[in-house]
Amino acid sequence: MINHAGENDPIFPFFNPEKTGVCSKNDAFLVCQKNQQVYVFLIELKSGNPGTYLKQLRAAQVFFQFIIARIKLYYTCSHSLDKLQFRGLLFSSRQTLTKGMIKRNTVIFTDRNGLQVTEQDCNQTYHLQSFLD
Repeated sequence: MINHAGENDPIFPFFNPEKTGVCSKNDAFLVCQKNQQVYVFLIELKSGNPGTYLKQLRAAQVFFQFIIARIKLYYTCSHSLDKLQFRGLLFSSRQTLTKGMIKRNTVIFTDRNGLQVTEQDCNQTYHLQSFLD
């Protein structure tokens, strides 16, 4: 993948930049555990039109599952990596978002083709607990 400076991306060198969409990636991952449940937050930040952010979140989920599969090839894990709960988070400065309402300090997620997703304003303070069950 070519970064903005025109150099190869050392983090994702196996992506082919000539293939549209293959280089799609999200802005961040956040992994946390509450009780016995492991959550993987796929985070996307947008300052303008969210566009194809759902495809970016899907690509992130597939990439993370690939990493987990590689880990499982070589290591025995004490946690059940088969029951990860993926959640997509879009934080945007755009005013016309279909927001995941916050109710009793808990963010509401919507099923978007099998991925739980919420769209939130980026100009707010959020506590991690509000994104957990």
